[in-house]
Amino acid sequence: MFDTFATALKQHRQPILELEAPRARYEDYDDRNGYLPDFLGVGENFRIPLPLLKDLDDHVKIARAPEGSPFELRYQNFSVMMSRSRRLCCVSAVNIDGAATFYHPKRPGWLLDPRIDSDLQVDGDSFYLPSIFDRGHMVRRLDPVWGEESAALLANRDTHHYTNACPQEHSFNDGDWGNLEDWILSQEQSRNSKGSVFTGPLFHADDPVYHGVAVPVLYYKIIAVVDDATSELSVTAFRLDQSGVMPTREGASEPESAFDPGDFHVNQVTVAELEKNGIMDFGRLKTHDVLASIPIPDAAFTGSREIPLRSVRDAVLWR
Repeated sequence: MFDTFATALKQHRQPILELEAPRARYEDYDDRNGYLPDFLGVGENFRIPLPLLKDLDDHVKIARAPEGSPFELRYQNFSVMMSRSRRLCCVSAVNIDGAATFYHPKRPGWLLDPRIDSDLQVDGDSFYLPSIFDRGHMVRRLDPVWGEESAALLANRDTHHYTNACPQEHSFNDGDWGNLEDWILSQEQSRNSKGSVFTGPLFHADDPVYHGVAVPVLYYKIIAVVDDATSELSVTAFRLDQSGVMPTREGASEPESAFDPGDFHVNQVTVAELEKNGIMDFGRLKTHDVLASIPIPDAAFTGSREIPLRSVRDAVLWR
């Protein structure tokens, strides 16, 4: 029933039919711990608050939200915040304890979250079931499925909420993009194999529209760990670009050709670059960005600091 983090992930690479589940009640979530800002260590030097939309009015307010965090949907070991204008997750934040026991239970059905209006969630009835796009997890299904078995089972179920999904091609989580967490947490320099991961779409006004949904072309992933050599936060940021597989944008309602996962491009970028070209405010994550702080001449880059990843081993992880 349980195994290590890496082994659990390897056993769940094959595509599996995703079903619908009955509607939940908002009181069902009162016991969820959510994303923990101080998961990586005690004190302000390690505390990482949730990123926010620059336009706070675009956040969705949550029924029975935690005190002081009106936009936070708390789940087991992770949290999500929603964009009102896009009806999609704008940021997901998960704590991963790579040294804990991980479980790999069966996949549950997909759920609407009752704590926000159903018309603020892109769901199976309105989009995914007739669509060519999969319900792509922002928090990967097995990332929060650790700890006590009862809590892990809740986390597994919680990842299958439409609030944790964005429209993606089916092989989105394979390859380098899906392996980044595994690779970074497996490094001996990552203290206690713990990490906090922030994932979401980079919304743009010209994202192509399918079945009434503006589908994000770009996605970000930011991974924060504690560098055991320096006892400081180490933050790495990545951007996935799937523009090479998107159809013609002008008036497009259906794709013109099949998706090719080989056309996904993953770059390591700075957090400041993600913030400059997106709608999120990533706060103090910028302060600990490895790529922004290492002494690489700017002439080595064309424009912004970016490193194309041929594999996860190309990522710059430490100062």
